[in-house]
Amino acid sequence: MKYVALLPLLLLVQDLRDLPDPAQKTVKHELGETPQIKAVQKEPDGSFTVDTKTASLHVAASGDLISKDEQISLDKMPKAVQDAVRKEFSGKRADTHRVTKVSFEAQVGNLKLKLDETGAILRREETIKASDLPAAVSKAAVAKLSGSSISKAKKILEDGHIRYKVTVETPDKKKGEASFNEDGSEIK
Repeated sequence: MKYVALLPLLLLVQDLRDLPDPAQKTVKHELGETPQIKAVQKEPDGSFTVDTKTASLHVAASGDLISKDEQISLDKMPKAVQDAVRKEFSGKRADTHRVTKVSFEAQVGNLKLKLDETGAILRREETIKASDLPAAVSKAAVAKLSGSSISKAKKILEDGHIRYKVTVETPDKKKGEASFNEDGSEIK
């Protein structure tokens, strides 16, 4: 007996003209009359994802814009966001800037920020050394997956709470992830 894995079917659309007229109209309104499309994908729910070099749109067949993810330069972000990014990165140049409707992201090296339009930090994620984890988190992570070692760690500040996301690797190179509070209790 053969077993076949069933995966969601994602159809690649060959051209923007293959989209329904209302969806085409929305894409042209958001990206201009002749956008340089990298890929157009029909989603299982009948909506479409349209990717360009600097933006990604998710559009319903009816033409409704579901989401827009766009890369913009820091100087085009609200001043409050610019000030918060510059303060947090202490003069380093932020390489990645992305805006999604009402939030902004910036990243420099091991530090990634998500901010709202007022410049308030919604999420701060920093890749840290395993040795910088609280002892309770290190102990809980290794105990959860016995025989493993910590290969990657992140400190995440969101909604006023600090949590740690830990990636562990077993001797046979299998990886696992878990999130913990500062006291070592696992977040499920």
